[in-house]
Amino acid sequence: TAETALEAGAGTEAGAALDRLPELRDPRLPAWALYLRCRLREDATADPRLAAAYELARRVGWPELQWQILWSLSERTETLRDDLIWCAVGLLARIADPLDPEDATFFWRSGPRRVFVDQAQRRFGPTFLHTIMEGGAALKDPTELIHRGLGFDPAAAADFLKS
Repeated sequence: TAETALEAGAGTEAGAALDRLPELRDPRLPAWALYLRCRLREDATADPRLAAAYELARRVGWPELQWQILWSLSERTETLRDDLIWCAVGLLARIADPLDPEDATFFWRSGPRRVFVDQAQRRFGPTFLHTIMEGGAALKDPTELIHRGLGFDPAAAADFLKS
């Protein structure tokens, strides 16, 4: 409900839906809820919260959310933008790797992945997609990148859920 409200531009309703969350038994839900809460914020506190959401998503093995968080972080910071985008591309490439060619094409062209790839292609030029298909999306360590760039300590991720 919160994600749908955010997509519709209804921030107040999204916040209210997040406030009504029951006890989060699925370990992926705290990461998702924290990510959605960050999308409601425009202030500087969103960056460390996004970093915490990334760390939680990484710990539970949820690369689909991880790349979306990296994309959000890349839109917020100029200094790390290119590295974060390539980290997100690397995660997507890893997700798409086991797919057969037809499914992989659909994977890259659907939903928010399409929007992300289009934005990255505008930023990196017309050879961007070719570079990805040739395996040029080397995955840097996003955790280290976030730690160095934002000064975020991955061990502090759980503390962000409490606040």
